[in-house]
Parts: sequence; C-alpha cells; structure tokens
Amino acid sequence: MPVNFCAVMKKMNGKIEISVAKIPDRLCLSDYTSKRNMDIYLTVDNEVDGAENATLSGKFLSKVYEVSIRETEKWCRNY
Repeated sequence: MPVNFCAVMKKMNGKIEISVAKIPDRLCLSDYTSKRNMDIYLTVDNEVDGAENATLSGKFLSKVYEVSIRETEKWCRNY
C-alpha cells in the first residue's frame, strides 16, 4: 500500500466535494503498478475539476482478493 494512500484519498474526496460530481456507486478500482504505487479510479457522475479524468469502456476481467492489504505483494505476483 502506498505510504500516502489516506492523504491521496482525502485529497481526491475534497476535489469531488468541491465539484458538482458525486460518487453514485461507491466504486473504487485500483491498479497496482508496483509494490508501493497504484493508480486509483473512482466512479463519478461528472468530471472533477483539478483531477485527471478518464473514461473506461469495454469489457474487463477482474480478480477479487479478500485478504489483508499487507498481502499486496502476493496480489502483484498473482497478477
């Protein structure tokens, strides 16, 4: 887990609150790009000012892990 994960989430939430955007489904996707870095994608219903907005479309395959966040390294190896 990135060291500043909580700070990043608070910053993103602040930008969303300032915008007219809402998080309708409370969906958060994370893409672990390394052991200590990840890209976070939140579902929002409108573009968020000051954020890097992205649109995902298509069909996706995902894996769900019900384990401790401390086991991130295992997740990355299984990826």
